[in-house]
Amino acid sequence: RMREVVEVPAEKIGLVIGKSGATIKELERLSGCQIWVDAKTNVPGYPTRLVNVAGEPGSVQDAKRLIRERLEILDGGVRSTPEGVVREIVMVPDNWVGAIIGKGGLVIKTIMQTANAKIYIPGETAPGGNMRHVTVTGTPDAVAMARQLIIQKVPPLQAKESGFQPPPPPPQPWHNVGGRMQ
Repeated sequence: RMREVVEVPAEKIGLVIGKSGATIKELERLSGCQIWVDAKTNVPGYPTRLVNVAGEPGSVQDAKRLIRERLEILDGGVRSTPEGVVREIVMVPDNWVGAIIGKGGLVIKTIMQTANAKIYIPGETAPGGNMRHVTVTGTPDAVAMARQLIIQKVPPLQAKESGFQPPPPPPQPWHNVGGRMQ
């Protein structure tokens, strides 16, 4: 295990923490790392806050990248992207986000590597909504491939693309059938 520190401008620390810590928890889940803000840097007038990231080396790098992307994507909303890079929002039903992330972030990491695109999933839905605005960034071909790989993991999106009715959400692991657990 290793630990690294990321400096975040004090006025932007809320983008990393999120409402009631929802974003920092999501970043931990996606990266597989422990992430916490150093309380000693919570000083009025102090220009930066220190965010600690601890975990396996590859996971620490993932966490640092996710934090940087979070700040970049949300810093002023639309940031100019480098030449040849596009950004697309894919709307995903909240109850299907886990299918895209996968256990320990494995599915989303695989999609990003396969498509050579960056994917950001916010920690929570917009107030009153049930959809997450999944941001896909990369070359036009990479974004198109990542979008298709996301759609393959989410049956309601497949249905929307093809015009068929979506199947119900995945069943719960345990359910009572005829008085006994199955």
